[in-house]
Amino acid sequence: MQKILVIDLLNRTSSNFDWEFSEVGTGLLGTLLLDIFHDIDGDSPIVIAGGAISGVPAVGLAVAYVVGHSPQSGGIVESKIEGRLASSLRYLDLAAIVIRNISRNRVAIKIRTGLKIDFIEVENLFGHNIRESNSWFRSHEEGNFVLGTVGTPGDYGLANASIVFDDGFPTSSGGLGADFGKRLLKIIALEFGQVDVSADVKAISDAYEIRIPGNPLTLSEYKSPGMGVWPVDPGLPGYLGAHNFTTDISPAVTQFDSSKILSFVHVEQNFCVGCPQSCLKRIGLGEVNGNSSILHQQAFPIWFSQLGIADVNGAMTFNESCHVAGIEHASAGNMLAFLAQTSKEMEFGDSKLALRLLNSWQINPKTFPGGTGKLLDATTSENASAMMHVKGIPMPPWDPRGTQGLGLIMAINPSGPRYDVVEHDIDFDLTNYPAFTRESTLSASKKYGIPSTGFSSDNLGASKVLAMLSLWQLWSAMDSLGVCTYAGPPTRELTESHILELFHSITSSSLDLEKFLFLGKLRIEAQQSFNSKVKVSEKLNTLPQIFFDQPIKSGPSEGKKIDRQEFEDAKQLVYEASGWSNRGVPVGNTMVSKEYLRLRNLVKVRIDK
Repeated sequence: MQKILVIDLLNRTSSNFDWEFSEVGTGLLGTLLLDIFHDIDGDSPIVIAGGAISGVPAVGLAVAYVVGHSPQSGGIVESKIEGRLASSLRYLDLAAIVIRNISRNRVAIKIRTGLKIDFIEVENLFGHNIRESNSWFRSHEEGNFVLGTVGTPGDYGLANASIVFDDGFPTSSGGLGADFGKRLLKIIALEFGQVDVSADVKAISDAYEIRIPGNPLTLSEYKSPGMGVWPVDPGLPGYLGAHNFTTDISPAVTQFDSSKILSFVHVEQNFCVGCPQSCLKRIGLGEVNGNSSILHQQAFPIWFSQLGIADVNGAMTFNESCHVAGIEHASAGNMLAFLAQTSKEMEFGDSKLALRLLNSWQINPKTFPGGTGKLLDATTSENASAMMHVKGIPMPPWDPRGTQGLGLIMAINPSGPRYDVVEHDIDFDLTNYPAFTRESTLSASKKYGIPSTGFSSDNLGASKVLAMLSLWQLWSAMDSLGVCTYAGPPTRELTESHILELFHSITSSSLDLEKFLFLGKLRIEAQQSFNSKVKVSEKLNTLPQIFFDQPIKSGPSEGKKIDRQEFEDAKQLVYEASGWSNRGVPVGNTMVSKEYLRLRNLVKVRIDK
């Protein structure tokens, strides 16, 4: 049976308890533990969560989550981590790790099989980047470990800091690296080893691999240069944000040719253990320094489109530098775009200025405008409207005016504007984006309220809003079990039936579609309840004003902007359908809220023992 490991940094102690709730994993498990320990300690822990099926070497299961209390929003934040982390948790028989309190000295935690834990003094690593810190650890400690490390921004507790796992798998937003920094936690090292897989589970993965070529979306992720490049190649005015969302398409995007990236793809290997999808690629200059060249999905859209920079070498340097420094790609990119719009420090299209600023933020993190790593601390009343954020968390580079369903869910989502919070509108729009909409996707989405004719990306009609809510709950269900949405329904080749089959084959427990989707509702309810508890204002569930004021000037969504009243009505429709008040507060009398309270009480009893 898997265990929950609780580590007390102040007292250098640990405890554990059995985890018997096989259907509660990753994002839901992390939220649950964050919520309970927040009440116990009067302060929030940071949680690294796997689960009952997370980490099994099979299609879509190389997913773990880091969940914490964001210094950017003041509410919950979570980040999906691909790669080996989930497998390492499984190898150690851990469903999750809860890290409490603050260490007296800077420390690294090493966790080995049998839950043997070492606390290693690493004050000497203060001010060292990810690459230097990991190199030191590997030279001093024997064995194969997955390392989660913060760089200099994390050491200083800056809100733009990421935790980078295995050199190239970072927390994407919310400032989770600052949480490690405030605890004086430099590295967490999890022993890694082989995890067995049954013949039944392997058969599902093998069958998925055979289906990859028949699905243009899965094939585009599988083939080089991979999923981090495709949003830039077609451009798509109204979908991809350009020049801090002030224009429709950047000249750097129109000039972009993804085939020119192929010569920079160094390693085509399966970073996500056992998953045949192989989305992630190392893309870099010259001899690649380990995983730091793994292309983050936001890096190229930020560089070529939001910053309008055509320099391919600079794009790869930007991606790798953020990994090495331990700074969020989105925080760095949004700040650069803000400066390009509002100051003389940066210009759209200028690679040298961008890299010079990024380098200065690596060397001296407090030169990041505002000095705290918080985007809003760099603004004034005159220029605040140019900072693209939701709840203080950086906006990803996808334009809500042309993808209004995505924009709505990003605004409401308790953990901020995750670009992977829900499937994007363009996959259901036969009129504006026929190249991206497949009849099989529409057919598979009928149960979620998607009509056979699809829907327009650039509106917020009531039936579409309810369909987007159902799709959000579907992806939340995958986030609750530990299934990668980049392999899952309704657009990829891992269907709901396959997920339920995987769950049964791995756990020997049964889970039907209704209960599976209920998990998605439960996770969203838990996160919204936490935000209500820590008093995150509902007024923050909105989008930057530019999306309501300035229309798109070209492309399939020409003339479109978000209607403020439609947006507010859409929010209220989501709140009502979710059983929340008109201020987005769970009212506590729904089946979902009652089940969350029951589950929370059961787990609290186990912790108290």
